[in-house]
Order: sequence, then C-alpha cells, then structure tokens
Amino acid sequence: MRIRLGHILLAYAAAFLLQTNWLSTFSDIGVSANYVLCALILLNSYSERPAVYAGAVLCGLLSDLCLGQYVGVAALAYLAVSAVLRVVSRALDQHNVLAVVYTALWATVLYETIYWLILILFGGQYRWAYLLARLPGLLFVNGVVTGILKGITR
Repeated sequence: MRIRLGHILLAYAAAFLLQTNWLSTFSDIGVSANYVLCALILLNSYSERPAVYAGAVLCGLLSDLCLGQYVGVAALAYLAVSAVLRVVSRALDQHNVLAVVYTALWATVLYETIYWLILILFGGQYRWAYLLARLPGLLFVNGVVTGILKGITR
C-alpha cells in the first residue's frame, strides 16, 4: 500500500497533538505512550518514504520546542531510530501485527537509551535507574498502542 504525503502529515499532526496534550499525562501506570514513535513505526510499515522519517524528526524538534529541556534531543533520538528502522524494516514482515509490535519494543528501548545518553552528555541529572524504572511501562504502553493501531489500520 502506497501512502500519500497528506496521510503522513495528518498522522504526525495527530500523534504530536496526542503527545503534547494534557490528557497524555493522566496515566494509570505513570507513563504515557510515545505517539510520535508509534506513528513512525506504523507509517514505516506501510511506506519507506523519506517523509516518514523526516516527519518524526520534525515532530521531535517541535516537541522539544514545546516541552523539552534542550532543543534537538528528541529529534536526534528519532533520527537514530529512523536510521536503524530503515535498515532493519526490510528484514521484518511489516504486515504482521506481532512484527510491528516487536519493532515498537526495540525502537522504544533504542529511543529512550539515546534520549538518556544525550541528556547525560548535556549534563542532565537523570540516572540509569530512572530509565530502567520507566522502561517496562513504556514498553507496555507503546506496544499496546502500536498493536491496536496496526490491527485497526490493517
């Protein structure tokens, strides 16, 4: 299925609004889904256009401008995930829901690790234990959101 540029823009706009909305802060397990990362994985499963990767980086810049401590951290993390996703996605069956959920799981670990490393390089006070404490909830939420959306958009 070939995806149009308008669909990519609409998906990232919805993901960005969901991620920056105040509703995303009310979560039962203390974490909220990374909707931009979920959109990146889902859009990549349908098309490997450069706009899919550029949209994630742009959303990362916008979210850093709106919510971040430093500008460009999320964009760099999305860029790294996009680069790995571009290489790995050809080896996985992107039409299988489980493969897409598996992709969401390793992409979440990669994104969070790179984000944490960049913050440490900038002098952040976040510890490895904080990342490890948040990671199970993030894996669960991102996996469920990606799996449900992939099942719906099949």
